[in-house]
Amino acid sequence: MENVYKILNSDNVFLPKEICYLNFKHFFMEYHQHSEGSIELNYIVDGDCMYDIDGKIFNLTKRSLILVNGNVPHRVLISTGCILMSINCTQESMHPCFGTIKDLLSAYPELSDIFEHLTSGIHLNNAKLLYPLLQCICNVYDNPKESNPMLRSGLSFVESNDADYKRDFPYLNLLVNKALIDISKLYTNAEPSVVSLYVEKIKHFISYHFFEITSIDQIAEHIALNKIYMQKIFKQETGMTLWSYLTKFRMQKAIHYLSFTNIPIGDIDEMLGINSRQNFYLLFKKEYGMSPSEYRKSHYSAENK
Repeated sequence: MENVYKILNSDNVFLPKEICYLNFKHFFMEYHQHSEGSIELNYIVDGDCMYDIDGKIFNLTKRSLILVNGNVPHRVLISTGCILMSINCTQESMHPCFGTIKDLLSAYPELSDIFEHLTSGIHLNNAKLLYPLLQCICNVYDNPKESNPMLRSGLSFVESNDADYKRDFPYLNLLVNKALIDISKLYTNAEPSVVSLYVEKIKHFISYHFFEITSIDQIAEHIALNKIYMQKIFKQETGMTLWSYLTKFRMQKAIHYLSFTNIPIGDIDEMLGINSRQNFYLLFKKEYGMSPSEYRKSHYSAENK
């Protein structure tokens, strides 16, 4: 059953509840979820990462954004390094208020389509125009007296019931509404190009055949593209080489097998299509900074069998 996003009360407003900055390498978050009706706005300031939303994988690169249904189990996986800005918003009552959800959907009906499709996440490849607005939300929430946001390294959370912050909630609501309006415009105006459609076909093929792919030629033959051209457009669209993407996808599958099954580690390399225990060990160690056995020891639970 799909995870339907719910408007709890159309007279409520969207307000920031929690702001999180990540600046990490080799960071693997556990699955977590927020209250019903919550949404997360996650913007990649630099680097890249993967968002796993209830088993659906989104590959995010610099300047991309993902709008997440916060009530669905999700986690972020960072291997090579990523600076991430995350804003968790909840539906709250506020008086007086000028931007209720009812008013927002009435003025911008296309947002209804956004929420209707928010079963997991909505990914925008290029959301750089939203970055100043998201910075403003973070800065006003964190400290309304400071106009210059400062990106902090490591993991930090800002959550307060202080009266000084409450004074700015009407303004924060308007800023969040503006962000949602801009997201809907980018989403509805994002006509897929021919190149984008080819790249999606490549990703789709990899997701179903990763365990049997032995060469780039095999992918090119299936997609019916020149091998060199195919690699070029994939790098332009994703920021990574096709083989790097395939390797990342395989390593992500390895994490699933290590965390949620009791499949012997010695068998996982064949299930991934690597067919070499040594290569699997080296690739996993390079990607996550630890061996497969070390990862299983720290993440596996017998309840997940």
